Amino acid sequence: MSTKPVELLANKIMGRYNKQPVGWTVLRDFKGNVLVIGPKEGYMLKIITINPQEYTGIGVKIDSPRELRTLVDGSPAFGYRPLTNMQAEELLNSFRHRERQNRLISEILERKPVPTLEIEKKRKDQTRC
Repeated sequence: MSTKPVELLANKIMGRYNKQPVGWTVLRDFKGNVLVIGPKEGYMLKIITINPQEYTGIGVKIDSPRELRTLVDGSPAFGYRPLTNMQAEELLNSFRHRERQNRLISEILERKPVPTLEIEKKRKDQTRC
């Protein structure tokens, strides 16, 4: 396994996610360690935040993440799920009502993840209305 710049790996991961958005798990700790497990491969990343808009770091690709998948069983599936403006507002307003918030988050997580391009398209469609 050879290390590569995290910026290069992030682009590769997003490309693979966009081709197959179902079956991903992402775990992160507060020290910048990130474990990304996809349907066919995984990545271990060390991310160093420079500022809120910039980061750097290194990572390695894991060709057969089967053993790692057992570590993340039961974790919520990672994925982008589009929200309407009304759904986003409802979610933001639910933070003082724990049960309502949990119900909304559960409903969102039950949806099938979509490629990032689909989210971008829906966002543009909403701004046209």
